[in-house]
Amino acid sequence: MKRTIMLVTAAVLLTACAAPLSQDRASPSAKLSEGTSIPTMRAAPDITPWTAYRTFSFNAVSADISDRDQVKITEIVAYLNANPSLDVAIDGTLSASETSEADRSLGERRANAVRRALMDTGQGVASYKILNGAFANSQSRKAGEVQVVIGLRSGVLRSRL
Repeated sequence: MKRTIMLVTAAVLLTACAAPLSQDRASPSAKLSEGTSIPTMRAAPDITPWTAYRTFSFNAVSADISDRDQVKITEIVAYLNANPSLDVAIDGTLSASETSEADRSLGERRANAVRRALMDTGQGVASYKILNGAFANSQSRKAGEVQVVIGLRSGVLRSRL
Protein backbone atom coordinates (compact mmCIF):
# COMPACT_ATOMS: atom_id res chain seq x y z
CA MET A 1 0.00 0.00 0.00
CA LYS A 2 2.83 2.43 0.91
CA ARG A 3 4.57 1.69 -2.35
CA THR A 4 1.42 2.43 -4.36
CA ILE A 5 0.98 5.76 -2.60
CA MET A 6 4.62 6.66 -3.25
CA LEU A 7 4.31 5.74 -6.95
CA VAL A 8 1.14 7.79 -7.35
CA THR A 9 2.77 10.75 -5.58
CA ALA A 10 5.83 10.51 -7.82
CA ALA A 11 3.61 10.39 -10.94
CA VAL A 12 1.69 13.48 -9.79
CA LEU A 13 4.93 15.37 -9.14
CA LEU A 14 6.34 14.41 -12.52
CA THR A 15 3.16 15.55 -14.23
CA ALA A 16 3.25 18.86 -12.35
CA CYS A 17 6.89 19.41 -13.28
CA ALA A 18 6.20 18.79 -16.96
CA ALA A 19 3.24 21.21 -17.13
CA PRO A 20 3.96 24.47 -19.03
CA LEU A 21 4.20 27.66 -17.02
CA SER A 22 2.12 30.73 -17.76
CA GLN A 23 3.88 33.81 -19.04
CA ASP A 24 3.46 36.96 -16.95
CA ARG A 25 4.95 39.46 -19.32
CA ALA A 26 5.12 39.62 -23.07
CA SER A 27 8.35 41.61 -23.05
CA PRO A 28 11.18 40.53 -25.34
CA SER A 29 14.25 38.98 -23.81
CA ALA A 30 16.82 41.37 -22.43
CA LYS A 31 19.79 42.30 -24.60
CA LEU A 32 23.39 42.71 -23.52
CA SER A 33 25.32 45.65 -24.83
CA GLU A 34 27.20 43.23 -27.13
CA GLY A 35 23.85 42.34 -28.70
CA THR A 36 23.61 38.77 -27.40
CA SER A 37 20.27 37.56 -26.18
CA ILE A 38 19.74 36.51 -22.56
CA PRO A 39 17.07 33.91 -21.88
CA THR A 40 14.46 35.22 -19.49
CA MET A 41 12.94 32.49 -17.40
CA ARG A 42 10.39 32.08 -14.65
CA ALA A 43 10.54 29.54 -11.84
CA ALA A 44 7.52 27.67 -10.57
CA PRO A 45 7.61 29.06 -7.00
CA ASP A 46 5.84 26.09 -5.44
CA ILE A 47 8.22 23.57 -7.03
CA THR A 48 11.60 25.31 -7.34
CA PRO A 49 12.67 27.18 -4.21
CA TRP A 50 14.95 30.16 -4.68
CA THR A 51 16.63 31.76 -1.70
CA ALA A 52 17.35 35.48 -1.51
CA TYR A 53 21.11 35.90 -1.35
CA ARG A 54 22.19 39.49 -2.09
CA THR A 55 20.54 42.78 -3.07
CA PHE A 56 22.24 45.43 -5.20
CA SER A 57 21.21 49.07 -4.81
CA PHE A 58 21.66 51.52 -7.66
CA ASN A 59 21.73 55.31 -7.81
CA ALA A 60 18.78 57.11 -9.42
CA VAL A 61 19.32 56.54 -13.15
CA SER A 62 22.52 54.51 -13.05
CA ALA A 63 23.15 50.93 -14.10
CA ASP A 64 26.66 50.94 -12.61
CA ILE A 65 27.39 48.66 -9.66
CA SER A 66 28.61 50.73 -6.72
CA ASP A 67 32.01 50.15 -5.16
CA ARG A 68 30.41 48.95 -1.92
CA ASP A 69 28.40 46.33 -3.86
CA GLN A 70 31.45 44.97 -5.73
CA VAL A 71 32.26 42.74 -2.74
CA LYS A 72 28.86 41.06 -3.18
CA ILE A 73 29.88 39.96 -6.68
CA THR A 74 32.99 38.27 -5.27
CA GLU A 75 30.92 36.60 -2.52
CA ILE A 76 28.37 35.23 -5.00
CA VAL A 77 31.07 33.89 -7.35
CA ALA A 78 32.92 32.21 -4.45
CA TYR A 79 29.69 30.67 -3.11
CA LEU A 80 28.65 29.31 -6.50
CA ASN A 81 32.13 27.92 -7.18
CA ALA A 82 32.00 26.14 -3.79
CA ASN A 83 28.48 24.84 -4.55
CA PRO A 84 28.50 23.82 -8.23
CA SER A 85 25.01 22.29 -8.13
CA LEU A 86 23.47 25.72 -7.51
CA ASP A 87 22.43 28.33 -10.05
CA VAL A 88 21.86 32.04 -9.63
CA ALA A 89 18.90 34.11 -10.79
CA ILE A 90 18.96 37.87 -11.17
CA ASP A 91 15.68 39.65 -10.60
CA GLY A 92 15.65 43.19 -11.96
CA THR A 93 11.89 43.29 -12.37
CA LEU A 94 9.96 46.39 -11.41
CA SER A 95 8.64 47.37 -8.02
CA ALA A 96 5.09 48.65 -7.64
CA SER A 97 6.30 52.26 -7.93
CA GLU A 98 8.13 51.67 -11.23
CA THR A 99 5.77 51.54 -14.18
CA SER A 100 7.25 53.25 -17.22
CA GLU A 101 9.13 51.73 -20.16
CA ALA A 102 12.18 53.75 -19.07
CA ASP A 103 12.02 52.05 -15.63
CA ARG A 104 11.73 48.64 -17.31
CA SER A 105 14.73 49.35 -19.53
CA LEU A 106 16.78 50.60 -16.58
CA GLY A 107 15.89 47.49 -14.56
CA GLU A 108 17.04 45.25 -17.43
CA ARG A 109 20.31 47.20 -17.78
CA ARG A 110 20.94 46.86 -14.06
CA ALA A 111 20.26 43.11 -14.10
CA ASN A 112 22.58 42.75 -17.11
CA ALA A 113 25.31 44.70 -15.27
CA VAL A 114 25.12 42.24 -12.37
CA ARG A 115 25.14 39.32 -14.83
CA ARG A 116 28.24 40.61 -16.64
CA ALA A 117 30.02 41.25 -13.34
CA LEU A 118 29.32 37.68 -12.19
CA MET A 119 30.77 36.27 -15.41
CA ASP A 120 33.80 38.61 -15.51
CA THR A 121 34.94 38.47 -11.87
CA GLY A 122 37.75 36.12 -10.80
CA GLN A 123 36.84 32.55 -11.68
CA GLY A 124 33.48 33.85 -12.89
CA VAL A 125 30.15 32.12 -13.21
CA ALA A 126 29.32 30.32 -16.44
CA SER A 127 26.59 32.08 -18.41
CA TYR A 128 24.37 28.98 -18.45
CA LYS A 129 24.22 29.07 -14.63
CA ILE A 130 22.77 32.61 -14.57
CA LEU A 131 19.08 33.24 -15.19
CA ASN A 132 17.33 36.58 -15.54
CA GLY A 133 13.69 36.91 -14.63
CA ALA A 134 11.09 37.23 -11.88
CA PHE A 135 12.45 34.88 -9.23
CA ALA A 136 12.54 36.96 -6.04
CA ASN A 137 9.64 37.64 -3.72
CA SER A 138 7.54 40.32 -5.41
CA GLN A 139 6.59 41.82 -2.03
CA SER A 140 10.22 42.65 -1.26
CA ARG A 141 10.97 44.53 -4.50
CA LYS A 142 12.10 48.11 -4.07
CA ALA A 143 12.79 50.80 -6.63
CA GLY A 144 16.42 50.92 -7.68
CA GLU A 145 17.29 47.41 -6.54
CA VAL A 146 18.25 44.16 -8.22
CA GLN A 147 17.86 40.98 -6.20
CA VAL A 148 20.07 37.93 -6.60
CA VAL A 149 18.62 34.59 -5.57
CA ILE A 150 20.29 31.20 -5.47
CA GLY A 151 18.77 27.77 -5.88
CA LEU A 152 18.65 24.50 -7.74
CA ARG A 153 17.60 24.67 -11.35
CA SER A 154 15.21 21.89 -12.25
CA GLY A 155 13.24 20.84 -15.28
CA VAL A 156 10.37 23.16 -14.35
CA LEU A 157 11.85 26.23 -15.99
CA ARG A 158 10.70 27.42 -19.37
CA SER A 159 12.40 29.96 -21.59
CA ARG A 160 10.42 33.10 -22.44
CA LEU A 161 12.28 33.96 -25.66
